[in-house]
Amino acid sequence: MHSFTVVIGLRGYHVHSDIWKPIEGECVCLVQEPDNPFDRFAVKGTHQDRDVGHIPKEISKLMTSILEVCDSSATVCGQPRGAGGGRGLEVPLKLTIRAQDRRTIKKFERSLKKKKCVEQLPDVAQ
Repeated sequence: MHSFTVVIGLRGYHVHSDIWKPIEGECVCLVQEPDNPFDRFAVKGTHQDRDVGHIPKEISKLMTSILEVCDSSATVCGQPRGAGGGRGLEVPLKLTIRAQDRRTIKKFERSLKKKKCVEQLPDVAQ
């Protein structure tokens, strides 16, 4: 199994702060949301079956492709922070993507790490 890890922001925490207080290490499920009226490639984050935010729109199409062919896990890795540019608060998530095929992983890794809203971490278990 091949993998890589990055940090992404789960945006919209300012809307969900009354129902969720993120704790470092807590798991967040990433779920495709094709009926979202603002982004047909939207990927929402859920915690205990409650919607708690969305990944940035600038990576939603890529993340939809990743979720369709790879395994992934996302955990809270910090305190809510300003997303900048008037985009409210976001919760940093450590996102690990895994797949059997090394070429698939490398392709998605290169594409995702080019995005400004993605923070790079050292690779794990290549």
